[in-house]
Amino acid sequence: MSDWRFEWVTSWDEVWTGSFEAAWRRWMAESRSAHVFFEPAVVRAWTEAYREVRRIEPRFVVGRGPSGETAFLPLVLDRGKWKDCWRRALVPAGWGEFDVQDPILVSGDERDCWEGFWKGLTGELERRWRSTFDWFSMPRTTAPVDGSMEVADEAPFLELRGIRSAEELVKGRSAKKHQSALRSQLGTTVLDVLPRDASAEECGAFLREFLGNHARRWPGAGTPRSYYFLLAKYAVPEGILTLNRLKCGGTPVSWRLSFLHKRTSVIYVQAFAAGAGHYSPGVIHFLHLVNWSVERGCTRLDFGRGKEDWKMRWTDNTYPLYGTSRAAAGVRASMTERWHQTVRPALVGLKRFLTRA
Repeated sequence: MSDWRFEWVTSWDEVWTGSFEAAWRRWMAESRSAHVFFEPAVVRAWTEAYREVRRIEPRFVVGRGPSGETAFLPLVLDRGKWKDCWRRALVPAGWGEFDVQDPILVSGDERDCWEGFWKGLTGELERRWRSTFDWFSMPRTTAPVDGSMEVADEAPFLELRGIRSAEELVKGRSAKKHQSALRSQLGTTVLDVLPRDASAEECGAFLREFLGNHARRWPGAGTPRSYYFLLAKYAVPEGILTLNRLKCGGTPVSWRLSFLHKRTSVIYVQAFAAGAGHYSPGVIHFLHLVNWSVERGCTRLDFGRGKEDWKMRWTDNTYPLYGTSRAAAGVRASMTERWHQTVRPALVGLKRFLTRA
């Protein structure tokens, strides 16, 4: 039994009322460990985009601990369609999209409170909501639900304390035969960052360039295009999201959407121009972002989830992302789980085959 108590917000009108959103922003400002993905602007962009294609309802929960702790977790109920066997999935906002989905701890000691929080939330779901969902998932959190959770992924990061420039990083982490080439490309390329007050037209032009090149590299990506435009609409004016591109000879060759949050620079999504591989655009763009981040007083650069080789070339540091998923009790939940284990993978495979054909 846990001493945590929970309050729920279950309508979008209530979520975006001035009073709740104001409290949410206050929690984000007061939290020492809050991450950018649960900022209101980012969550709003995701929910508005995905509500266009899915039936998503809020199940935002605020937990109050016995010693004055407060934790906030924006869950959503995703009512699947026929290809999901109408499964009702209870998942964090940004499921499938955000790199981290930790609850926001406003007050309290992280080392002591998570066990009570998760134990209390699990009991609350069982008592109050068990008949309303078929499947629960926390795919990526640094705050383990319990001791049985497994590491689902890792996220590399670069400590910027003590790094004065990208040139220092190149000298320390690159083979000598590559150093002069990287320095030369740094000197002949420019990082173009759209300002915080960029117009909708400027952001739209950037995103159309980005999405065109992204689609060539990753055709069939499932993210709604509207998500990126909504993200720019809400997060660029707040200074959370930066739209930046690498230019060589005045021509864009690489695009990135990055976050700037609590002295942490976060690489989010990227795209490259066709035929620009000989410029090493991803590496050079990254090095420019190191300089840009250092100039703004950032103490950490987060690469996002996944230990790709290009990330591990620049750091040895990672943090674990734990995950858990489980079906609810009952016949309906068992049927939808069986569908997702057997029928749905076959449908996805067929779709990919037909797309390539």
